[in-house]
Amino acid sequence: MINGEPIRVVVTGITRPSQNRKTGAMAQVWILADDVAPVAALQTGADQAICGSCPLAGTVGADGKRTGRACYVNVGQAPQSAWRGQGDDPTVTDPETVAQWLAGRAVRLGAYGDPAAVPFEIMATLVSRASRWTGYTHQWLTCDQRFRELIMASADSVELADKAHANSWRTFRVSADGERVGREITCPSERGRSCADCGACDGTRYGTKVGRVSIVIAAHGSGSKYVTS
Repeated sequence: MINGEPIRVVVTGITRPSQNRKTGAMAQVWILADDVAPVAALQTGADQAICGSCPLAGTVGADGKRTGRACYVNVGQAPQSAWRGQGDDPTVTDPETVAQWLAGRAVRLGAYGDPAAVPFEIMATLVSRASRWTGYTHQWLTCDQRFRELIMASADSVELADKAHANSWRTFRVSADGERVGREITCPSERGRSCADCGACDGTRYGTKVGRVSIVIAAHGSGSKYVTS
C-alpha cells in the first residue's frame, strides 16, 4: 500500500510467544519486502515498501550507503529469521484463518515494518479476535485513515503530534527527554509494565474521536542519538 511493491506479512509467536521483556508474551506481526531479504532491502532501499516515509529509516545515498538510521530494529536478527521462515510454517491467504490462531492473544502489529503498508481490512481481521494489540504508523498523513482506529500515529515532534491529534489520531511520540505535553502520559513500560499487559497503543477504538490519552517515551537504543525533539 506504500509504493506498490509486493510485501509479505509473517506472524510468529503463535505457539511460542515472544520472550521480549518490554513487549511481553505477544504474537509478532512482521511486515517485510516479499522478494528481498530484510538485510538486502535495508542495503538497497527496497525497505521503502514496508517503511515508507519513516524518518527513523535514514536515507540511502548514491553510493548505496545508508546514513542517519535511528530505527532500533536489527534487521539481521528477528526480521531476517521471520522472512526466511521455518520449513513447516504454514502459508495462508485467508487472514481469517490467522485471526482464529490469534484469538484471545496479545498481538504486536509491526514488530518490524509499518502496519499501514498492509491493506486495512487484513490488519483489522488479524486483530478481530485478539485480546489486545499494539501498532504504530509513520504514514498517518497518507494512509487509509481507518487505521487510526487500530494503531497510533508515530509523531516525531510536538508539532506533528498536535497535527495528528487535529486529524483524530492518538499518538506515540519518542522524545529526547521524555517530557510530556498536553494529554500525554509516559509509556507504562518505563514503570516495568509490558505491552502485553498494557495494550494502550491500540488507536482510538472509538471511531474517529480521540477520547484517550497519547503516549510519550524517552528515546532509547543505539539510534537515540538521532532523536532531537
